[in-house]
Parts: sequence; C-alpha cells; structure tokens
Amino acid sequence: MKNSAFLKKLKEKAEQDNKKRQDLRFRKVMGFLLAKGLLRTNIADIELRPQVKMTIDEILWAAREVEPRILEVLPAVLLKFPGHILLKKNLPTELQEIIDRIRKGEEQGPDFQGVPYAKMKYWTNLRLPDRRTKPQNELKTQKNFRLSPGLVEKLAKLSRDRNLTETEIIEMAVARLK
Repeated sequence: MKNSAFLKKLKEKAEQDNKKRQDLRFRKVMGFLLAKGLLRTNIADIELRPQVKMTIDEILWAAREVEPRILEVLPAVLLKFPGHILLKKNLPTELQEIIDRIRKGEEQGPDFQGVPYAKMKYWTNLRLPDRRTKPQNELKTQKNFRLSPGLVEKLAKLSRDRNLTETEIIEMAVARLK
C-alpha cells in the first residue's frame, strides 16, 4: 500500500521534471552551456546554441527548477560571455559581489544560493575547449608606463630582433628579476 503511493508520487515528480526539461528557458540555457563546453548532459535531444541571448531570470529559473549545476558556471558565463546575457535589471547583489571578487583574484568570497565561492571560481579559471576565451587567472592587466625615448627604441629593436611583442619582452625581463 505504501509502496504504491510512493511510486505514484515518484512518477508524478518524474513527469514534472520532464515538462521542465522541455521548457524553452532550460533548453536555451543548457544548449548554450553545452555548446561552450561548460557543462555536459545525458539529455540527447538538446540543440547546441552557441549564439543564443539569455536573461539572468532564464538562467536562474533553469538552475532552480531543473539543473543546479548551472549556478556553479554562472559567474564564468557572466565573465567570459557577457554579450550573451541580456540584463533587464541589475544582477543580484550577491552575484555582483562574487563577480567583483573573482575579477580581483580573491581566494575567498560569499556563497550563492548554496553554491560555494570556490566552485564558482574554479569554472572561471577553466580553459574551455574552443580556446577562444582565456581563463580568468590568465587575463592580462593593462598598465601604462612612461618610458624614456631611448628605452622605447631599444624595446622596439629587441621586439623586432627576437620576433616577440614588446609586452613579451617586458614580461621576460620582469620574470628574470625574481
């Protein structure tokens, strides 16, 4: 008697999950994440959608209702693919704080809806299969320096002679100072 009631509830829950997996919001978000190589799934009929535009509300709905792993990769999506996110309103303040801390390279930060900061930061530093986006910890920081004209000429000559960029020459020189 109890088993049949339990099985009935289980079947109802499975039907609800199936309906949610067919929802356009989930299919759009998951198709994007699959196409970019951030997540994998055993759901075979999801169309890869590398160029889709999504809202934060759609992403959060898909994470809350169907696939919680989406929350882990959300900061990586916001940092690596900002052009694919349509912001109708501001990001939740907790999420904005996490993004700011990851940009600064901080090791500690707040959790977001039960997902630890360390897990979210991991995905931002992951090299993706397409190799077109750099991990957050490998992004270059722009610095401006005022160099004497003689040093600029020497830097340009070294760059030509060694077939390296001027930035690479400076990075090598600073690395040797350790």
